[in-house]
Amino acid sequence: MKSDRWKRFITVDSSQNIDTRRKNSVLYFFTYIGASIVLFFAFKTPSEDIALKSALFGSAGFMYLNSIASIFHKKILITTTLTSFAVLGLVFSVVYTGGYANTGLYWTYPFPITFFVFFGPFRGLMVNLFMFTIILLMINNPDLISAEYRPEEVARFAPTYFVNLFLCFIAEYFRNRSHNELSNINLDRLKQANTDSLTNLPNRRFIDSVFMDAAKNDHGSHFPMTIVAVDIDYFKRVNDTYGHDTGDMVLKHIAKLFRRNIREMDVVARIGGEEFLIIFPRTNLQDGIKIAEKIRRMVEESPYRDNEVTINLSISLGCTEVKKYVFIEEAIKQADSYLYSAKANGRNRLEYDKPQQ
Repeated sequence: MKSDRWKRFITVDSSQNIDTRRKNSVLYFFTYIGASIVLFFAFKTPSEDIALKSALFGSAGFMYLNSIASIFHKKILITTTLTSFAVLGLVFSVVYTGGYANTGLYWTYPFPITFFVFFGPFRGLMVNLFMFTIILLMINNPDLISAEYRPEEVARFAPTYFVNLFLCFIAEYFRNRSHNELSNINLDRLKQANTDSLTNLPNRRFIDSVFMDAAKNDHGSHFPMTIVAVDIDYFKRVNDTYGHDTGDMVLKHIAKLFRRNIREMDVVARIGGEEFLIIFPRTNLQDGIKIAEKIRRMVEESPYRDNEVTINLSISLGCTEVKKYVFIEEAIKQADSYLYSAKANGRNRLEYDKPQQ
C-alpha cells in the first residue's frame, strides 16, 4: 500500500468533522439569531419605508426557510451559498435605502467575518471584496441610490471597512492554517499507529479499525471483495540460517513486491511475523485469484539478493470472497483456513473455495 493512499482511509475525519460542526454552528446561529434580529428591525421599521421593510422581511424569511431546508438535504455548501446571497441582498438593500435614520453603512461591518467562516480565507475574501466593491460604487454614485450619506461618512467608510476586512482575513487565514497543521499532525499520528514500522505497510490495527470502518460506511466501493491470507514459506529457516537482520530485509523485500503488484484500490497489511493480508475491493473471487496468483509467481521469480547472499522465496496463499460487511471476519478466518491447506499441500501454492464438480 503506497504512502499516498493513506488519505483514502485516514483522512483526519475528526478534524474535518470539527470544522464542519463549527461551520454548522455559525450557520445556524447566524441564521436563527441573525434572522431574528433582522426580523425585529423589520417590525421596527416605519411602514412608509416599504423598500427597507420588504428587504428585511424577505431576507429574514429566506434565511429561515433555507436553514429549515438544510435539515433535509444536509449539504452545507448549498446552505451557506444561499445564505450568503441573502446576506448580500440584505446589505445592498440597507446601503441602497440608507437603513433606519440613514445608518445603513454601519450595519455592513459585522458581515465580513461571516463570509470568511462560510468559505474560508481566500474564497471568503473574494466574496467580501465583491461586496465591498459594490458598496463603494453605490455610495460614490449618490444619484443611483435612495440614501443620502454625508461626504465624511463616504470618505471614512472605505479605509475603516478595509481595515475591518483585513483583520477578519488575517484572523481566518491563521485559524485555517493552524487547523491544517493540527490536521496533518493528527494524520501523521494515525499513520504511525496503523503502520508496521519495519515494512511500512498497514498493520492489523489498520485492518480492524480503519479499513473495517471504511468498508462498513461505503459498501458500494468495497464489495464484492476478495481476501487473501499470505504466509512466507520457511521463513523461520531464513532467520535461523542468515540471522534476524537478513530476515527483516527479506520482509521488506516481500513488502515491496506486494506493493508493486497491487492496484491503487487494494490494501496489503502485515498482520504478524511473516503473515500478510491482501484485500482486493470490488473484486470477485475469479479476478482476485488471478491477481493473487500473479503475486505468487512474482515472489517465486524474485529471490532476495544481498552481496553474496541469494535467498529463493515463495509464499502460500488462501483466497476467499465476501459480498457483505457482516461476513468479513468470517471470510478472513476462511482465507486463513485455505492458507493452512496451501501449506499442508506443499507450500508455494494458492488454495481457494473451489466449486463442486
